[in-house]
Amino acid sequence: MQIDNFIDINNEVNKNYIDFSIEPKIKTPVGEILINLYLDNEMFSIKNFNIFKYKSGYLFHCESKMFLVQLLIIEEDKQVTDDIRVDGRYSIKWRIKAYDEIKNLKFETKINEKNRWKDAYSDSGEWMAAKTWDNGERMITIATEDEDSLEGRARNDNWIPIRLKDIFIEPKNGYIIVYTPEYTDDGMIVEFPNLLKDEKVLVEFGVSWYQYKNDNEFEFIKTWYGADPSLL
Repeated sequence: MQIDNFIDINNEVNKNYIDFSIEPKIKTPVGEILINLYLDNEMFSIKNFNIFKYKSGYLFHCESKMFLVQLLIIEEDKQVTDDIRVDGRYSIKWRIKAYDEIKNLKFETKINEKNRWKDAYSDSGEWMAAKTWDNGERMITIATEDEDSLEGRARNDNWIPIRLKDIFIEPKNGYIIVYTPEYTDDGMIVEFPNLLKDEKVLVEFGVSWYQYKNDNEFEFIKTWYGADPSLL
């Protein structure tokens, strides 16, 4: 995952402003992927965003006296590696900076047509938390960083405040992990307890889908690699 800065809308995208509403979602052959942000347990409304065309996707931008929020939804190259190609692949990147305290931030990416899927399972590993759905013809994976990766960024003060470095760690006395990525019936959630003034956070998801072609025995891993945030 490339960790970079906020996009300067005045110099980079202002001429690409879109004067109509585009919802933060991704259309796939088997349903929509919905992308939501909750601040203080309330869904952040699309009406708050200014929307710009940016590269092969869109930038959703909102700045107020409380915070700066940016969401990038980018269509990525379907050729993941020399040997792996998928049918669709997107990166979803949230950046938030607090100008005052923000309580409880929740980032959600979920599939909107779960009833079509025959099988769903957690599919994590290699610094990644992921969930894959399979209906016998197609598979789709939603992925984000796992708790080890998030903790590592926090310890390095790398787009997660260093004071939050311990919220992802499983206590040695066996109590549950509090702020690990959450697997829901529909998707994945990443949550933080709060941001204090001048703190910032970045959260990224990957989405990838593939229709079985029975061309090799490794088809079942293609969307896993396609959704890997470290490859986006």
